[in-house]
Amino acid sequence: MQGAEQLDVPPPTLNSAFSNAPGRFTCPASQTVGHLLRQLNDLDPELPIRLAVNPDFPFAHYLGARIVVLDGTAFIADDGQENYLATAVSNVLGWD
Repeated sequence: MQGAEQLDVPPPTLNSAFSNAPGRFTCPASQTVGHLLRQLNDLDPELPIRLAVNPDFPFAHYLGARIVVLDGTAFIADDGQENYLATAVSNVLGWD
């Protein structure tokens, strides 16, 4: 990112109840609200959330504020694209 300020921040980490190897993520075909809550439980509640989408052309999207439940499934919408996904995040997700 041109003109971006360089900060001394730790590298991204994978916070997952389903991680079976460094940088690799596997989860059930249908993750539940409980799975998601366990993954978020130890994080700072003030930490912003973004959706990492599309491994072939990775972007960060804002998380929508509303959750819709239909036929026993909770849907969380994205709320638009923020920017390209940081390469370091793609690498941790195994999208490199």
